[in-house]
Amino acid sequence: MDSDNIESLSIIFIATNDYVKLVKNCIRSLERNNSKNICITIHILTNLDFEFNNFLIQNPKFSICMHEIDDLKWPYITLLRYHYMNQIKDCIKDSRVMYLDSDMVFEGDISELINEKNFMKDFTVVRHPAYSLKNLVRNLGVFSFGLIFSNTVKAIISRSLAFGDWEDRPESTAYLTRSMRKKYCHGAIWFGGKNKFFEVCSELELNTDKDLKNSLIAKWHDESHLNHYANSHDVQWLESRFSQWKKLSSRGVIFSVDKDNDKLHSEVK
Repeated sequence: MDSDNIESLSIIFIATNDYVKLVKNCIRSLERNNSKNICITIHILTNLDFEFNNFLIQNPKFSICMHEIDDLKWPYITLLRYHYMNQIKDCIKDSRVMYLDSDMVFEGDISELINEKNFMKDFTVVRHPAYSLKNLVRNLGVFSFGLIFSNTVKAIISRSLAFGDWEDRPESTAYLTRSMRKKYCHGAIWFGGKNKFFEVCSELELNTDKDLKNSLIAKWHDESHLNHYANSHDVQWLESRFSQWKKLSSRGVIFSVDKDNDKLHSEVK
């Protein structure tokens, strides 16, 4: 195997209710885009494990482990994801671990993302496609101009040159001072060595609990907490083509699937 390739990886998904359909779609796209034959163990945290009884893995390099979780009301199902992932730490056997949103689809090969050069700092995040100026100007349409304008207004109001929808309440553990705001990452995908991955989960679980004790929920839930970590630690940053939106650019390895968020969230009881 090429020295830059990684042999195995665990991917964690959280998929409750209608997100079960989305995660199946993501897994199929992974199976189609694994030219380097990386051994992938998929860990699915769900309240509907029976939905996978007839879901047959088609790639011999893949395997699935199911983990039962509670069916929580929005936004707690996403806010408490660090808690859920910490609960399965001992089930993870691979030395590298990725968290991936269920509503993602691979259109490029996973080896473009999972390779030694992208694990150089042991914890890696991806720039949010909506807050990457390079991404916006690449495809200058009405939507892009609108985002650039709204991002600029937010930057002026917060007196920070870093585009992003930051947690702006100092009382929250997800809050960053203006001088600490550098880049805004996408909570849909992040990964690292197993020890570092769960070290981050533990820190962000504690921060989430501190907020909840003070009756606070960070603006963008788990993503706000992840951005606090990514901007206050030395992490590796990847460009937004590894977590892309079709309406912004057709150039990407992984894309978010368009979905009816309001409908999906209303069905989370």
